[in-house]
Amino acid sequence: MDKRPLFSVIITAYNIEKYLAECLDSIIKQTSKNLEIIIVDDGSTDNSTQIYNSYAARDNRLKIFKQQNHGVAAARNTGLRNASAKYIHFVDGDDFLQGADYYARAAEVLARAGADIAVCGFYWENRNILFALGAEKTFTDIGGKMRELSKFPAVWRYIYKHEFLTKNNFWFDTTYGSGGEDTIFAVETAYQAGIMAAVPETIYHYRRNPGSIILSKDPARGKKLEDGTKYAWEKICQFAGKRNFDVSALNRWIPIRESRLTV
Repeated sequence: MDKRPLFSVIITAYNIEKYLAECLDSIIKQTSKNLEIIIVDDGSTDNSTQIYNSYAARDNRLKIFKQQNHGVAAARNTGLRNASAKYIHFVDGDDFLQGADYYARAAEVLARAGADIAVCGFYWENRNILFALGAEKTFTDIGGKMRELSKFPAVWRYIYKHEFLTKNNFWFDTTYGSGGEDTIFAVETAYQAGIMAAVPETIYHYRRNPGSIILSKDPARGKKLEDGTKYAWEKICQFAGKRNFDVSALNRWIPIRESRLTV
């Protein structure tokens, strides 16, 4: 009998005291209780530490890892190195899950489909965009998988079989730390996956908070994001070109400054 947790929920946190409790509440209340909740603090200087420590004191499923600020890619890698569950879900600490059956529904579909990756619906708070998956279905061809990714290729939309990530040595590219690193990961994993399965009735609540690098008005952070974005898109195009598949529909989702983003 497999005694591992069913899901490792890897939460990255950097100065998100305003949002962190809502994120943690949405995960703790899940009907699927067999969770390992990994919080990676990427150098927070606000009250995030006190918030997650208070939750960890009440719930022994929480595991805390602190590091200097190296960016979300390095933080996710820290979480992945310390994860032990059958499935992996990356959550941004300023977001939350809508509904208490998110992981229960995902577990059913992943098991039924024998999938390497599950894809879920989302609501984008800043733009009032809801994308709900209407039916359970699977994708096995690269065209179908890329069409699904084009709806939003951020890794928080996807739940990964841990064995699949380990077998294929998947990690986040830390060259720039932030700026398209999750799209690189999403494309490369989707290409390699045997089956990707859509999970209806799951909504991930996504928002861009004013302190995020994408919304930052700091010129230095903006330049880092622009450089990371350019690097990510070049890497994705090279990866797809060598394998002869089209990723042009993903171009609009590579993180760029909010003022330039169109949907």
